[in-house]
Amino acid sequence: MAVEGLAALRQRFKRLPEAVRLAVRAEMELIAQQMVAQMRRLAPRDQGELAASIGWTWGAAPDGAIAIASVGDGEMRITIFAGNDRTKVFNSRGVAFQNAKLQEFG
Repeated sequence: MAVEGLAALRQRFKRLPEAVRLAVRAEMELIAQQMVAQMRRLAPRDQGELAASIGWTWGAAPDGAIAIASVGDGEMRITIFAGNDRTKVFNSRGVAFQNAKLQEFG
């Protein structure tokens, strides 16, 4: 999916002074931490592994996790994720599903 104006945004990021870049990065981290805390509060109480798997990172989600949201570009891309190998669930036929995806998207 092409994002309109992405090339221009990348050029503007390149021209940002380092102090501004660090301030934006710190604010993105703070917002990600707040989102993760809220998601953990809303996770089903009987599924502690799921709540514990929710986190954020710079770049792509870790292997086995699903990206819930991703914002930014390049070194300034932050991703909220959930799930891992311990949060997989199986149906009666033994087919595996990522519980984080089921909880988030139904």
